Amino acid sequence: MKIHFILVEPAVPENIGASCRAIKTMGFESLRVVKTKAHLEEKARWLAHGSGDVLENINHFNSLQEAIVDMDLVIGSTARKRTNHDEHIPSNEIVNFIKEKSSITDNVAIVFGSEESGLSSSDIELCHALTKIPIITTHPSLNLSQAVMLYAYELSVFNISKNENQNCEVDVIKIKPLLEMVDELATLININKSQKLYHQIKNRIVLLNKEDLHLVYSVCAKTLGKIKRIKK
Repeated sequence: MKIHFILVEPAVPENIGASCRAIKTMGFESLRVVKTKAHLEEKARWLAHGSGDVLENINHFNSLQEAIVDMDLVIGSTARKRTNHDEHIPSNEIVNFIKEKSSITDNVAIVFGSEESGLSSSDIELCHALTKIPIITTHPSLNLSQAVMLYAYELSVFNISKNENQNCEVDVIKIKPLLEMVDELATLININKSQKLYHQIKNRIVLLNKEDLHLVYSVCAKTLGKIKRIKK
């Protein structure tokens, strides 16, 4: 399993450089940016001390949707409460949440919004789950690179135990194909993808443990097969 960090519209070059340094120190290497060229400025390199390779290998995308096309699990970092997601996973519980899905997930994205406004509503809808950092006071808020550092630290446990994880049996069922199957079912039974119900179904599926995911996968596969046979 590989963890990717994605910054959406970061405006401050120094924050990108500091984020490179943060993830490099915790054993990560994949940083993606969306709708920005700030990573190309010299100020970004000033803060990316010792992590110039991460900075130079940043992948740029024109939209978050493009940036997550190869992701199996997308987790957005936001403090917003009014979303279609029922709950936020505290940052100190994110490791256990991902661990439950490690055998059925190849690529995980942790997404951060801009310094000024965070993730937009449309970007939040692209996330399978949301996470937030429990804080005592709302002001001053955490700096973007500080938030990246905190999540990189929490998730570094996956790098510490990487050899152990590589020896684990890989499950044949992945989250992404299951969600694609749910998309197909929703279309067949006329559930509009703009409806809150549609997003709630997908969000709750991602929260399931491995055994329940197997069950849902089996039910969806059999239901799809039956519907298709009837339609012939």
